[in-house]
Amino acid sequence: MTYYLIQGRKSFFTDPWKSVTPDAAIVIESIDIQSFMNSLTTGKGLFGEIPLVKGFEDFNARLKYVADQLNKQSIKEVLGDGPVILSFYNDKANTLRPLLSKALHGKIKVKQLRDALRTSGVDDSKATIDRETSILKVPFKCGTNPDTAYFSIISGLILCSTSEEVINRAKDQTSRENDVRGIPGFSPVLLASGKNEDKIFLIFSNLSSVLKSVYGANDPVRNGRDRSLTPAGTAGADIFINDDGLVLSGYTESTDSKDILYRYKTVTPTTFHTYKILPSSTVLFETMIPPSAPATFQKDTSISQTAISLSLQLRQYTGEEITRAIIDIRERPAADNTLIIYELSNPGQAEKVFLDNLPEVSETLWFEPDDQIRIPVYRCTLSGFKKLFVPGFSNATDETFFTFYDNFLISGSSFVTVSRILYDNILNKTLANDLTYRDFESTLPSRSAYFLYCVPPRMTEYLEGFLNENIINALRENKNSLNKVSAAGYQLASSNGMIYNSLSVRFRDEAREESTTEWETLLDTVAAIKPFFFTNHNTGAREIFIQDMKNNIYLINIAGRVLWKVPLNERIGGSIFMIDYFNNRKYQLLFSGKNFLHLIDRNGNYVERYPVKLRSPASNSLAMFDYDNNQTYRLFIAGDDKLIYSYDKSGNVVKGWKPFKTSGVVRTEISYFKV
Repeated sequence: MTYYLIQGRKSFFTDPWKSVTPDAAIVIESIDIQSFMNSLTTGKGLFGEIPLVKGFEDFNARLKYVADQLNKQSIKEVLGDGPVILSFYNDKANTLRPLLSKALHGKIKVKQLRDALRTSGVDDSKATIDRETSILKVPFKCGTNPDTAYFSIISGLILCSTSEEVINRAKDQTSRENDVRGIPGFSPVLLASGKNEDKIFLIFSNLSSVLKSVYGANDPVRNGRDRSLTPAGTAGADIFINDDGLVLSGYTESTDSKDILYRYKTVTPTTFHTYKILPSSTVLFETMIPPSAPATFQKDTSISQTAISLSLQLRQYTGEEITRAIIDIRERPAADNTLIIYELSNPGQAEKVFLDNLPEVSETLWFEPDDQIRIPVYRCTLSGFKKLFVPGFSNATDETFFTFYDNFLISGSSFVTVSRILYDNILNKTLANDLTYRDFESTLPSRSAYFLYCVPPRMTEYLEGFLNENIINALRENKNSLNKVSAAGYQLASSNGMIYNSLSVRFRDEAREESTTEWETLLDTVAAIKPFFFTNHNTGAREIFIQDMKNNIYLINIAGRVLWKVPLNERIGGSIFMIDYFNNRKYQLLFSGKNFLHLIDRNGNYVERYPVKLRSPASNSLAMFDYDNNQTYRLFIAGDDKLIYSYDKSGNVVKGWKPFKTSGVVRTEISYFKV
């Protein structure tokens, strides 16, 4: 709404939106421009990294210069309180030109503005005023290149830009009725935004030429989709900035059924589940609710008849979501690391239908990480299978290998990639257990119709061809800064007849180094003791025994799979021993805690009579001796009562051993000497 102040015969606008022309590409409304600019130049968090980014030196210098000027008292007195509109316009060189619009208080004129600039330290010796247009031109140098700021005051509004053309167009716009808010869909988005928050608006039809300039030659993600199509009409979001990153949340409106996001206005949001099986090494995934009606492609020769037949039979057993994921596998081509994952409502029946319709040329391979796991992976060609569920899905993924896991059908272009997702689930190395992902996920709503997640530092190789070469080179040059962006993502869901969307970017001051281990296994919590290497008496392979901070004990095989997890009633203290309790060349694990002796077999079960209660709480760790290497074990442990106790392998006190009292409490492990 526009308000007017009447003074004499002049009308003074109090609505800076009146100067924003309908061809604006980006609009920012700030309720406190000084605080907003300070949050961008504070030197902390995500925006604090800008000064370190190569190629952004000039941009950062300009940003800091503007913030410094806005913080000066003379400028504050001219601008006063109230909202400021920053709008950006695309010029012929696909460069965004800014315009600042602000309603003034009192009878501020160009003379008072010039005095304020001079008081703030701006050198106005070369400043000029165009008498015909009443535009104040102030040359300045900020960063490496000189520039000119243009100011004008019209009917109670101050206008400022680095483009004289933008200023003139803004002045003309103030006398017109239809400003940027007249664009279809803009007003509902504006009304739904926060009243006391800084906010940003994107007008996609005016951004199209800028967006096209960032695309690469191949642009595989868009899969040949007509680039003239826009995502939506207008998107708006409230801005939240802190040291941990940036969150934008608000509404998107689409009034054209041809818009990419139009269908999501009527899609009921749900809680997605696929992320629970995605490896923590996932660099990007997008999960969506597919169209309810089956896709038909009679004229698409890239879709095989086998794929069409199978998709029609499988659809009744599929769930509510489908996911495209890219996994980071070292020394593997980026194009081979993509998976398509279909949620299933009836996995058993779906697998039966799949096997009944496999082509005769299909082959069954086996994923066998150890001697106890054997999962079939089917090799067959189902050209265009994914497009029958989600039209427009990228052609970059060749679905040749298929497997069933949990409630999902997983497909990919390589056996290695399909095996990787199976293996990481065995090791519990999934996004559901990843601290970085869980931190990111907490910043977004739990229900959505579309969800995109990515790890920017690990995506450069995957973006080649999608983004132009200059952007890819810039990402490589600024790897150190990019490594501090731990995660980014976007989510949308239908709400109030529009689309509610959230964008989150997570930042950390210290970049997390990538692990180079052969494999990693996730425990319930951090390890509490050093790993103990146990020998598998069946195969001779080394296995790992360990305890976590919750006192759970684990046995992990050579492939990294947890063979068993058993809760223990106390923390293990000191040494762990491998013994042959039954003299049959089968080994057990012997150790003590504060109050018990424990003897666990390879299956995670206690040997008979164990655990054995100690005569006194232990003050040191258990020591074990086999004097003649004949499995006649002797166990020694000191108690808080200052007595030294000896037990045999069954946990009985050794006959003939008389516990003797020490002068102090024994803390170190008992040693054995033979003279």
